[in-house]
Parts: sequence; C-alpha cells; structure tokens
Amino acid sequence: ARCFPSRALGDEDDDGTAAAPENSQFEKTIKSLAELAVATCDPVTEQICAETLCQLLGCPPADRNQTLLLMLRTGCVAAVVALAMRSVKEEMTSAWCSLALVYLSMCDAEVAVMAISHGVFDALVAMLLGSAMSSKRRCAAAMWNLTSLGVQSINDARKLTAVCVQVLQMEQPRPDRSGRGKVHELRSSVKENNAYLAETKLKADCAATLYNLARDQDNCRTMIEGGALLPIAKISQEATTTETKIKCAAVLSRLSSPECNKGHPILNVPFVKSLQSLSDVDHRPTQRSCIFAFVNLSCEPDARALLLEEGTLPVLISLSSKSDEVIRHGFSATICNMTIDAGNEVQLIENGVVDALLITALVTSDKEDTRSLCAKALFNLLHHPSAPAMMVDAGLVWGLAAISRSKDVSIARLCANAFCNLACDFAPQILSSPANWLAILNLLSSNDDRTQKLAVQAVLNLLCSPAPDGNMIAQTALALKTIANANDDVIADMRVSGIFMISQFGDGCKHLIDVGWGEEITSMRKTGRFSENAARQLIAVIANFANHDMGQDLAREMVRTLSEFAPRADSLGVRRVVNALHLMSCNEGNIGVLVGEETIGIIHFVMQLPVASEDVLRSCVATLYNLCTERECQSTLVQMDVVRLLFSLSSRTEHSKLLASRAACILACGVVNTNKLVQDGGWDMIKHVVELSQEPDDLVRCAAALRNLLSAGTNQLQMSREGVVLSLVRIVTCAKELGPDAFWHNAPGDGDLRKNCAAALRTLTLNPSTRPYLLNESNAIAIILEDNQSKGMGMSDRLARKIETESWANGGEDTTREGRAAEVANATVVRLPMVYGLADATADGKAAADAAVLRRRTKWFKITEPVRILEPMAEASDQMPRPPDLESMPQAMGLDRDFPLQAKAFPKVFLDHRMRSKVTEPLVGRPSELMASVALHADDEAASHAAAGAVWEGG
Repeated sequence: ARCFPSRALGDEDDDGTAAAPENSQFEKTIKSLAELAVATCDPVTEQICAETLCQLLGCPPADRNQTLLLMLRTGCVAAVVALAMRSVKEEMTSAWCSLALVYLSMCDAEVAVMAISHGVFDALVAMLLGSAMSSKRRCAAAMWNLTSLGVQSINDARKLTAVCVQVLQMEQPRPDRSGRGKVHELRSSVKENNAYLAETKLKADCAATLYNLARDQDNCRTMIEGGALLPIAKISQEATTTETKIKCAAVLSRLSSPECNKGHPILNVPFVKSLQSLSDVDHRPTQRSCIFAFVNLSCEPDARALLLEEGTLPVLISLSSKSDEVIRHGFSATICNMTIDAGNEVQLIENGVVDALLITALVTSDKEDTRSLCAKALFNLLHHPSAPAMMVDAGLVWGLAAISRSKDVSIARLCANAFCNLACDFAPQILSSPANWLAILNLLSSNDDRTQKLAVQAVLNLLCSPAPDGNMIAQTALALKTIANANDDVIADMRVSGIFMISQFGDGCKHLIDVGWGEEITSMRKTGRFSENAARQLIAVIANFANHDMGQDLAREMVRTLSEFAPRADSLGVRRVVNALHLMSCNEGNIGVLVGEETIGIIHFVMQLPVASEDVLRSCVATLYNLCTERECQSTLVQMDVVRLLFSLSSRTEHSKLLASRAACILACGVVNTNKLVQDGGWDMIKHVVELSQEPDDLVRCAAALRNLLSAGTNQLQMSREGVVLSLVRIVTCAKELGPDAFWHNAPGDGDLRKNCAAALRTLTLNPSTRPYLLNESNAIAIILEDNQSKGMGMSDRLARKIETESWANGGEDTTREGRAAEVANATVVRLPMVYGLADATADGKAAADAAVLRRRTKWFKITEPVRILEPMAEASDQMPRPPDLESMPQAMGLDRDFPLQAKAFPKVFLDHRMRSKVTEPLVGRPSELMASVALHADDEAASHAAAGAVWEGG
C-alpha cells in the first residue's frame, strides 16, 4: 500500500488515453481489503487493515482527493469508520484509525461532504470519548479540520458540540509532588505531567472545534443551550498554555455576539473573569477577541453593572494602550456604552477613564471613528453634575479643542455643546490657552446650523467673563463677521449679541471698526433682519463706537441707523438711541456730523412721546448742549429751532433745566441770529441761569450772552421789560461776592464780566425806551460809572453821575455803540455718567433679558444608543488543515503478532508547518535507519505540538 504508483489511482496517460488495465485489479484489491476489514473479528487483522488503509490515505496532498474518491468507491472509508467504531479500546488499531481520519479530514469540501455521509463524525465522537489520549487528540484534530470546512449538518454540529463540552468538563488534577520521595518523584513526574499536558491540549483542540462551529449562529445557540460557556470559561482561566487561552478567547468572543446568544443569557461572573484573564495574553488576535466580547457585553444594562462590579475598568484601560487600532476602537466603544447609565460617571472618572479616552483620541489613534466614540464617551460623562469639574482638571478642555477639529459633524456638534456649557463655569480654564479659543472660533465656520449656534453661544458665554485678551477679541470680531449662515435669523441675532459684548472691552470697538463691523451694521440696517433685542444691542454698539474715532463717514451712517431705529423702538430702545446720540456727541469730532436733520429729528420724536423718562430727556438735553459747544455749528442750530427745542425740554425736566439754559447761553455767546434766539425763549433760559447759578463760568458766559443779545436793538425793549437790567446787576453782584480769585481761569479775572455787563447796560442808555428801566435800578447806574472810572477818567462819583445824566438828556453818546462781547472760551462737552453694557437695566426689566440671552446653557444629554463593532477577523479559520500528530503514532506492530513483518517507517507529512504545500517523501531503507530518521522528528514533543497549533497562530 505504501509503494503503489500514482498511476494506480486511474490517471490518464500522457497522450490522454485511459490508464493501464491493471488499475481495475488494484481497485479490486483494496475493495477486498475493505471487505476484509469490515468482516474480520481478529484484532491483529483489524490492526493490519487499519494500518494499510491509513497508509493509502496518507498519500501526497496532490493525490489525496483522487485517492479519497477511489476509497469512497471501494468502501474503504466505510471500513475505516467501522474499524474505528469497533476498536475504540484497541490502542494500536484506534491509533491507526484516528490517523486515517486525520488524513481523510485534509481534503476538499466536496470530497469531505461525501466522506462524512459514511458516519465519519460518529466515529470521531466515539473515539474521542473512549480511545487513548493520543487517539483522542488526533480525533480532535480531524474534527477541527472538518468543521473548518463547514460541511457538518445541524445534527452533526449538535453531536460535536456535546462531545466537545463533555471533554472540556473532564477534570485532570495537576501533578502534586508534595510528600513524595525523590525516587518516586523521578518515576512518576514524567507520566503525570504528560497526562496533564495531553488533556490540556485536547481541550484546546476541542475549543478550536467549538470556535469553528460557532461561526454558525444556530450552532452558537446549541452550544449555549448545551452548557459550553462555563466549561470554556473555566479552562481559559486554568489553562497553562497560551494556545489554549487563544482558542478559548476566540470561542467566548464568538458566543458573546448578540446574533449568536439571542434569547439565551450568557452573563455571569466566570465569563467576565475569563475575559479579564484572557486580556492579559500577549497575543493581539486574542486581545481583539476579548475587546469584542467586552463591547457586546457593554450593550446590556445588567452586563455594564457587572463589568463595573468585577473591576473591568483597569483591564480596559490596559487594553487601550495596545498598539492595535481594532483594540483601541473596541475600548472606545466599550467605555462609550458604559457611560450610558446615569450614576456611573464619577466611578468611571475616578478610575482614569478620561485620561485613557483623551490619549486614545489624540495620541494613539488616527481613525475618525475611534475618535468619535471617545468624544461621545466624554460627552456622556459630563452629564453628572460633579463630572465637569473633575474632567476639566483632567485636561478635558485641551482634549475637546483637539477633537473638535473632526470632520464628523456629530462630533463637532458634541464639542460645541460641551464648550457652550463649560464656558459658563470654566471660562478661565478655557481662556488659559489661545488654542482653546481658536478651536471654538473654528466651530463657527461649520456648515451645520446647530453646531454653529452652539459655538456662537459658547463665544457669548466666554465674552461674559473678564478674561479675554486683545488678540482673542480681535479674532472673535473677525470670526463673527465672516461667519457662515449669517442670514439665519437666530445666528444673526447672536452675532449682534457677540459684537455687543466685544464693544464693551477696552479695545473692542477699535477691533470691530478695523474689521469692518461699521459697514456690516449699515448693511444689517438696510436688510432689517434682526429682532427687537438685537436692535437695542446694535444701538449700544453704536454708542460704544462713539468713544472711538470712527471717521465722519461711519459716524454719519451710525446716525442714520439710529434715526431709523428710533421710530420702531420700545421705551428701552428709545432710551438707548438717545444715549447713543449723547455718547456720540461727547466726541468733538462727531459733532459736525450730528448737527443735522437726523439728530434733531430723533429728539423731536422723543419730545412727541406721551411719556418720556427723566433720563431720556436728560440725555436729549446733554446731546443738544454738546452740539452747542461747536462754534461753527451754533448759527445752524439756532436756525434749526434748537433753542425752541431746548426751551421745551427745560419745561419738562427740572433736573436738566439748568443744562438746557446753559446751552442757550452758549449759543448767545456765538455769532447767531439773536432776535430768533430771544423769540425762541433763549433769553428766558439765560435769565434762569443767572437766577440759579453762581458758577464763575456761568456768570462770565451770561454776561457775554446778554451783551450780545442787547447789541441788537430789536431785543432791548423786550428784554428790559423782562428784567435784563436786574439780571445784569445780579451778575456783577455775584462776581463781587465771589471775589477776583474765583475768576483766575478767566483772564484777566472778572474784568471781562464787569465790562460786558457795563457795556450791556450802557447799550440800554442809548435807547430812550429802555432808559427808565435803568433808572429804576440804581445799581445799574453804579455799574456804568464804575466801568467809566476803570477807564481812568479821574473824576468824582458825583460829577460822573451829572455828566452821565446830561449826556442822556442831550443824546451826547447817541453815536457810540458798544458792540458784541469778545469771544468766550469754548464750553466743554458734558458726558453723563452712564455705563452702557449688561448693567444697563431699567424699570421695565427688558434689559435683564439681554444678560439671559448672552449667558445661556444648553441641556446636557446622553447618547443612549449602544455601540457595536465588527467582529475581528478570525485568522485561524482561514489556515490550511493542521498536520497529524505523528509523534505518538506506533512505528511497529505490537508484540501480539504471531508472524514477523518487516519494520516500516511511517511517512512524515507536513513536517514544515509554514510551507504546507511541501511533503516529505516516504522513507525507504533499513529498519534501523528508518527508526533513527523517525527519532530525529520525535525528540521534542513541544516542537510537534507547535506545528500542530500553528494553524491557530494569530487568532
């Protein structure tokens, strides 16, 4: 049988003709052998038949399929099965039969299907339960090979599952040498160790068979129903060899798949403990299998609780440091699932999960899906009230800034949501690094509306803190201007809130003006796409702009914007418009722009309101006062009825009446239409200043104003009737009471004041209609005479009075005109004490809404959909069939033979497990040489076992 030629298999000749006629004779011969093997009851004959059939099956791999087809036709396969079933207890016969079944299992799937129909699995099951250990191992190898082909039926799978579970449940105690003598120990140690190791290897092979079976979901359910889970978990913890642990991990991983265990609970402590133990195996495919099982378990609430109770977190964190992307992805998925349950966050954080997630997302992993899972896990952890502070201390802000660059829209949205809430409580930590601020600004450019809105809100929350520096403010101003989707109504309003906050910082307005926000506000005014609250904030921004040099063109546009906002504004809006005008008027460079129809129109609109608050009226008066300080605009203001407007305002607000009167006094000091000024009520307001104020500046300015007004003859009689003489006398009297030192800043002291008052009184002496009013006030004549004496006339008071009386009677001074007063120093603008920002609150309570809009949180939520990952590729199932275990095969017949036979060397096949396509030719030679050659391959049992297990390498 060992030496039959390949042509005996029925090959064609080179010319394609049929094979030699002796083939049929050979076929008859082996058919007779098969019949003999089935019919005989002699153990020796059975042994020889088994050996012969095994030799036939052990042909080179290139001829194996054809050989099997021949042996199937002749009944040899059925004979091997019959011998195996019948000779389970016969060590030699069962050894040859087991090896024959191994050879038979190393064939193509089509041939294997025909072979197993003759009861091959039944034979393997019978021998696995009853034969010697060496035969059992070969049967397990055959089962592994056949199940890797997937040719078994459902009934066959159940049989194989049951027998494998039974083998796994066998107990073989470890060798115990305690209490033994040295001699006894030497004799028994080898035997006990070999038995224990052999059984361990057998269980590993059975576990591998179960894994092959587990590729089918029905088989998995059969295994779980048959109780295979606990035995596999137990052997995985007790196994001493890495090979066994690798195979057990693969089976447990497969059984954890929800498709396999649906409806069959697999959760138990031994299962979890086994996975934890197997995770320590330094074998990447095994660690992949473990992490896959952890992911599957973490999809169930009860399993997540058990994983935490059994201390799985350190195991998972240890796996996260492995240099394998599949493992890192599985770790991220597991932690993400474990963060679903509320209440676990603190325990997870305290065990170092945050550090592991950040390192995985930002350092070790370069895959977008892994980073996505890390971001989801971190976001879920933030749900606990105590978690944000703990996570920020652990470096969360830095991690979110890096993760936010993800192209995944969902991840960017989660980061924006987290930044939005964290900015309310941890603004200093966020602002401590410019990179964090830039990360938030980058989110503004997202094409996702929700992400963009959350990012803008995060910016607003940060702007409410006092920490941002100039560079951050400048970058934010530009980012808000160039934001995408600016036409969205919500985003448009939030942009306005952003620049409203920026305008309150030191250089905020300068940055806004530099990047073009002035023109942007003009554009927004024309479109009108903003809410009432946004309109109020825009007015505030304009007011803050007024504190900086924005140029006349931009100032003119801002005034137009205010004039358009005023008619449709509410009470708070009107107040802000007027305040904005006032603040703009405080900048002398803006006064020329403000003197126009828009400004006066706004104040006229305020005056027409049924109810205007005191502060609004005060702002209007202050604005007009500031406009009146510009000499070049005074004449225009009088012509625009500003005096009349001031007179109306003074009648409505007692607190600002003096300021309005001072404004009229300033106008009267300029070159204006004095007659119109008097007719519009300017003289009445000047008289009010004289009556109420003793300020040196007011006295000096009133004296000049009255001189200018009286220089026009049309005003003299009216003003005299209304007490101008008494007012002039009062001015001089107050100046005397204050003393010259009070006028030190008005060079030359109070001289101009007395000169102007005397000149005004002297002007009245030229008009016969007004002279009586002078005579009624004796102090008026005294003032004129004192002024004359100051000119150095050198006469007595009595003589001066007579001369003055005579000149009135004769009209001697009729041609002498006093003229206008010299220019008085410009009045300084008035700036009302106001802080225009978040503290700008009023009784109507609407300003409080501004602060609520600017600092706002979003709701924390959890991502509750469990994450699953693809099962790692099982490398073992794709390998070539494992080689037979030749080390334990008999090399000669037993001692019970009654006739001598030539010793034969058993052919060594598949010695090189790395090059399975090569075989070693059968050895031919003298018996001693053959046995020596065989011994070279049998020295080291571990080498044989390594070859046998190489198929499992990597999975």
